[in-house]
Amino acid sequence: TLSPRSRLHIHRLLHTILETAVQWEYLNANPVSKVKAPKTEKAKISIMNEDELERFILLLNEEELKWKVLSLLTLTAGLRIGETMGLEWAHVDLAKQTISIEQSSQYVGKKIITKSTKNQSSERLISIPSSMIDLLKQYRAQQNADRLLLGDKWNDTDRLFTAWNGLPMFPSSFNKWLTAFCKRNNLTKITPHSLRHLSATILINAGISLKNISARLGHNRTSTTGDIYAHFLKSTDTIAAEKMDEIMKPATKKKQPT
Repeated sequence: TLSPRSRLHIHRLLHTILETAVQWEYLNANPVSKVKAPKTEKAKISIMNEDELERFILLLNEEELKWKVLSLLTLTAGLRIGETMGLEWAHVDLAKQTISIEQSSQYVGKKIITKSTKNQSSERLISIPSSMIDLLKQYRAQQNADRLLLGDKWNDTDRLFTAWNGLPMFPSSFNKWLTAFCKRNNLTKITPHSLRHLSATILINAGISLKNISARLGHNRTSTTGDIYAHFLKSTDTIAAEKMDEIMKPATKKKQPT
């Protein structure tokens, strides 16, 4: 059974196709316009707490370097899975500690395609922490060693994350690995998208402005970020109020009678 969200996407797609047919005068009217769009409920965002995150990162030290780098880059940069898989070494500036999001990798039909990002705002330059730069340097050295070892069997695609032979990795591979990793270590199930959510909530709790978070995530509008993370923003607002309460304490003291 298709999820309500999938049904909504299909409704929108059919509406767009048939609306174009009306514009090109193949149809007199769009029949989908008379069909109500399926209702969808906002998905509840579930993320790791601080203890779970610390354990998750420690356990990554026991895994293959590729999976460790893939997990931590998705987390620290807040990337969509397609954006992570579309990264090439040409998009990484190790000296300036930035990555440039310019394309997305997706599995369509029976092959992997490279396409443009979700929207214009999705094309962005993201600063990443120095610890992530150190890991990327280690990973690049390992990938270069693999390239030399395989010789002619290696496909030089310049992709960061590849299959054993250098070809682009299937986007679903990361999700499958994460599922197995969590099961093996008795962790709550984590998906690539939940790492993106976790990245956003860490920034919210750090007091980073909604505008900056929205730009980092590649959202088209700041309101989109606000809608998705409304619950976490409310929590942060409560913390802000408590901080103001501490500042206001001297003003609440009653003046002693003379």
